[in-house]
Amino acid sequence: MALRFSLLLLLLCGCAIGAEDRARREYEIQPASQFLFEESRMQSPCDPIPAPTGKRAVAYLSGSSSEFALHRKDQLSLARTEVSRLTLQPTFAGVSISATERDSYSVELCASAGKIDGADAQQVLDRIRLSRNADTLTLAAPSYDPERPSRAELRIAAPRDLQLTVDGSYSSVDITGMAAPLKVRTTHARVKILGSSGSVDAEAGGFGVVDFAGDRGEVRLSSANEINLKLTAMKFAGTLHASAKESVRVILPDGFSTSFEAQVSKASDFICRAPLCNQVKHQRRKDGEWFTFGSNAPLQFVSVSGPVVVDSLQRLRAADDKQRREAEETRAEFTRQTRRINDAAGSIHSEADAREYIDLLSKLFASDVPKWIAHSALDRVARAEYAAIARGEFISEERIANSFNAFVQNIGAPDWAHVTPDELRTIRAGELASAKATWNSYPNVWLMPNIYHVDSSGNLAPGCRAVEALKLLYTLHDLFGNAIYARERLRQDAVASKVVKPAAERFPPSQEQIRENRVAFARAEGRAQELRQAERNYVRQHGTKAYDKLVREMVEGVLP
Repeated sequence: MALRFSLLLLLLCGCAIGAEDRARREYEIQPASQFLFEESRMQSPCDPIPAPTGKRAVAYLSGSSSEFALHRKDQLSLARTEVSRLTLQPTFAGVSISATERDSYSVELCASAGKIDGADAQQVLDRIRLSRNADTLTLAAPSYDPERPSRAELRIAAPRDLQLTVDGSYSSVDITGMAAPLKVRTTHARVKILGSSGSVDAEAGGFGVVDFAGDRGEVRLSSANEINLKLTAMKFAGTLHASAKESVRVILPDGFSTSFEAQVSKASDFICRAPLCNQVKHQRRKDGEWFTFGSNAPLQFVSVSGPVVVDSLQRLRAADDKQRREAEETRAEFTRQTRRINDAAGSIHSEADAREYIDLLSKLFASDVPKWIAHSALDRVARAEYAAIARGEFISEERIANSFNAFVQNIGAPDWAHVTPDELRTIRAGELASAKATWNSYPNVWLMPNIYHVDSSGNLAPGCRAVEALKLLYTLHDLFGNAIYARERLRQDAVASKVVKPAAERFPPSQEQIRENRVAFARAEGRAQELRQAERNYVRQHGTKAYDKLVREMVEGVLP
């Protein structure tokens, strides 16, 4: 028996290891992602938010996933007569360098530090320092500390034809359009070089990755992890040697004619999916398996223990186009269903209409509906929807708040996790405003305007219909940050938070308003994470069945 159990355990472990290996192999042989070779400039915490143009709201991406307590912006200008070859020495930073035709370097440091409600923010900020010694700029920053977060972003506009050296650690490096010689070293981060035309010597140690796109130069790339290449012309003018411990992924245009060699440890590690593949010759040598296209190859792709993957740019574009078309068809069908459900929600004149509305909604979410939600539960929701429309029997915000508060009390969450009817009313007002603003252009099943209880003027009215009540529970349970954000808005302005202002009065927001909103969202997300941890602790102590029972009681406590 013990032997059979050991064999079973060995078999299960072997299957798990095999599945992990298969997943890794699947990742390794994927084509290089096209977005890796696109120029992108993210908003830094120090950048002013551009005012929206037009009447629609605008969303901006930030390069930082955190909101910091303090920011500092340092600027420096260096004439080419002062610095003929710039050397950068960054630590725990992000470096972005773009080529210009100017005769001077423009250097900008954005330093950010500290949690919104944390201590020591100024001390952490003071540790981010940019110093100069002759031709060398040194950027020192603290290492990662979740309790004292920080971020250092260095942006440089550099003369295109002046030599540049980066010697960093734990620092990402992004360089675009340089014609002068480049020498880049970093660890545990990404090196991205686009459109260079001079010599390039780049190395990423630790778990670092190198991305390169171009059509010329004397290029040497080395990575302790993987390399992604995109050669952008039919011929490469110069030489290129790319060596990585893991995958080397190459994208070539159709009709590419420059000879290349690829070295891998075993023949199955060379994967070619381009038109020229039938012209590639295989040879086994003492130092590994070699695959050659043409002769006297100036390009060499070497993987020590992973694959070399060659793909056709046109093939990838065709695949992307097909995937885009399929996604658009799926989105169009989803939009059609969403509009139909919203129309059903606004056309309830009988219990049968209410049942049709709930059936359409349940079919859309069939794969996500918990097993304990039976047919009888859907009947109950349909009856409650009709009762609200026909007899004015709405579910009060107080009832929803009480049911959710009982849930958070049972899981042992802190008192701040309890919500009030006013906070729920603020959440509802914000959702209705979003639904009205986006419905015609971007119909969204989570923001269907007809599910809300409104008065004869179309304004939010007290109490919820059944589906809106359940959606509000979902928001509290899965997007609790919305409740904290509503609480913050109520604290700042109790009147403004209950009145949905016209878009013309809300846009464009001032920089101070944007900062206040970012801080409020940061606080809200922090609280949401704490509530998630309370839930995980409850499951760990009492099990998933006990947790599911509390969720069921919360839902049943809302429905009449």
